[in-house]
Amino acid sequence: MLSGDLEKPVRVVIESVPNLDGWSVADWIVNGSTIIIALLGLALSIYVFYQQRADSKAQSDSARRLDLMKTLILDQNIPDFYNIFQRLRNSTDRLLTPGCDRRTVEANIQSLLRELHDQILSLFLVIDSGLYSDLVDESDICRDNLVDILGNANIDLSVEEQYAQYVLSHLNRAKREMLRRIYNYDTKA
Repeated sequence: MLSGDLEKPVRVVIESVPNLDGWSVADWIVNGSTIIIALLGLALSIYVFYQQRADSKAQSDSARRLDLMKTLILDQNIPDFYNIFQRLRNSTDRLLTPGCDRRTVEANIQSLLRELHDQILSLFLVIDSGLYSDLVDESDICRDNLVDILGNANIDLSVEEQYAQYVLSHLNRAKREMLRRIYNYDTKA
């Protein structure tokens, strides 16, 4: 009885496995495209992982720079910044006196702007050289404009309207632009 059952072969059909004897072109295309899609998915996953890691590092670096600027520079030196601009204003206010020696005022302006650079602006070089350059440029523009105006004898700076137009406007613009650049500082730029 058992010997008769063993003589008949058992045939098992698995429906999901294609015939391995001969793959058709369509099977090759489907399997190849599946492998390509899997590899592209893997590559995209790796790219997203490293991109997120780089963004995270950039954000932490950005936050570190802002904290450094706030702690080391602004908290300690913003009163000195305002003090130097007040001293500039006091120095240039002497121009309202008729016959004031413009050379003395010019030398004082040069000295105060140099002090601004040495004591405050140079600290921004530690944070960002681009921000530092922008602040120095603003300081230089202010100095150049004031020196040009002081050298022009045709402008009567003892007249308050001309003083406000030619001197105070440059001082106020420089202070405003420097503060704008500092407080709108973007570490990504």
